[in-house]
Amino acid sequence: MRRRRWRQACRICSAPHGPILVVIDVDPDTTPLPNSADLRALGWVVTRDACGEVVRSMFGTPRRIEPEALRGLVNRWRRLQVLRVEEARVAVQWRAAPLSPPVSEQCRLFVQQLVSDWPDQYAAPALRRRRMNAILQALVGYGGSFLLRDSTDALLDSVSTVLLVMGCWSLLSGIQVSRVLGLVRRLADSTTGATRGDVPVDLG
Repeated sequence: MRRRRWRQACRICSAPHGPILVVIDVDPDTTPLPNSADLRALGWVVTRDACGEVVRSMFGTPRRIEPEALRGLVNRWRRLQVLRVEEARVAVQWRAAPLSPPVSEQCRLFVQQLVSDWPDQYAAPALRRRRMNAILQALVGYGGSFLLRDSTDALLDSVSTVLLVMGCWSLLSGIQVSRVLGLVRRLADSTTGATRGDVPVDLG
């Protein structure tokens, strides 16, 4: 029978009688880790939202995230990318290749900061709403393009093409947002599971 490997993580928490050291046992065979497809989807969605914030600031529209928080996210993302490009196996891959533990940890920290600093866009309920909106927009785009596909009017024919492109873009956005939602859920579930296994050790 194969012996299961466990790794431990520690954190210090406050308690009424003094600080305690909490030791968390995490099973690497069952703890879900991000992969390269998760990282690509995350980068795609965050980059699009960051560009949207730049456009909003140019037109004087109220920001959805504070500039300091956005800069912090950008800096953490850069650290994540530096770790990733330093690895020999980081060539562009279109399959879901596993990430190394250091890159996975940086990805987890980035997602935690993302959800904390930008909850109206990256908390699980917000991501579910964004996914549903993308699906509805894709359906509208495809449906409108289908209804106008046989039009003999040149203008309506152009509108049909635009709607088709909008539908494809919305579908791609929905797929990427859905992937990010899955990543947020998995990381949240693994954190909750680890917390349930906390073993307090009194530091005296």
